[in-house]
Amino acid sequence: MRILRLLTLVTAVSFLGLIFGLFPSAQASADNVRIIVNGQEMTFDQPPIERSGRVFVPLRGVFERLGASVVYDNGAINATGNGRDIQLHIGSTTATVNGQPTTLDVAPFLVGARTLVPLRFISEALGASVNYDDNSQTVTVASAGAPASAAPPPTASVSNVIN
Repeated sequence: MRILRLLTLVTAVSFLGLIFGLFPSAQASADNVRIIVNGQEMTFDQPPIERSGRVFVPLRGVFERLGASVVYDNGAINATGNGRDIQLHIGSTTATVNGQPTTLDVAPFLVGARTLVPLRFISEALGASVNYDDNSQTVTVASAGAPASAAPPPTASVSNVIN
């Protein structure tokens, strides 16, 4: 009976670890993806992570580069910038942009002490455009009126989708 309880506990912890990103092997690193925001390549102390076809980045870097201020409180992320208000919650696929509920494909999550958010959603919620060049594995994010990208010129295989 004790063995059954122990196996149940180990299974539950492993499952929760996969869901909430506690085990790095459960997610793919997106180290080879370049991220250019308003013409400047970004570097992060926590590398971007690919999960379910989406690129996730540490939240403050992109929010602040796009002119937003961020308040993080016990799993709730509140950002204001460019005339927009955004609310997200760790582990939740429900977000609010300017008071309107929005559904995310994949929820923000924690890796150690870092909060990772979906790059495309955050960028577009703040009014920026997002493009992904599959050949160079470069994500280009540009606010309205931002300088030209430092990324290589687009090719015929440029995809406008960075999931």
